Amino acid sequence: MRRTGPETAVDLAAHECANSVHGLCIIGGGACLVALGRGCGYFETAVLPLHPEMQYAAGPPPGEARVRCRRCGDAFLAGSHRSKWCPECAREVRREQTRRRVARHRAGVASEGRSVTR
Repeated sequence: MRRTGPETAVDLAAHECANSVHGLCIIGGGACLVALGRGCGYFETAVLPLHPEMQYAAGPPPGEARVRCRRCGDAFLAGSHRSKWCPECAREVRREQTRRRVARHRAGVASEGRSVTR
């Protein structure tokens, strides 16, 4: 079977990166940072945008972290450090929390056990 393009970020760095010569980085003066599993600023800004299908093969963009959803276990890109659930589960969890809060309110009992009405 003939390969049509790079399959991994390491292949992409080896074939497309202007700073890679025989697997070594000209800028870093040693092994390619992408091959070592670390982030390379040049690779992320100059090479990855040309290959959208490989955009997240080298890891999430700087400033974003992959997190596992506490409900379904799927990995997702967290919008903040406080993200617990993927967007699909977050909607469902929010609805469940609202349902419980409204049920407590309708029953006239606050979270501390005091009456809501005065």
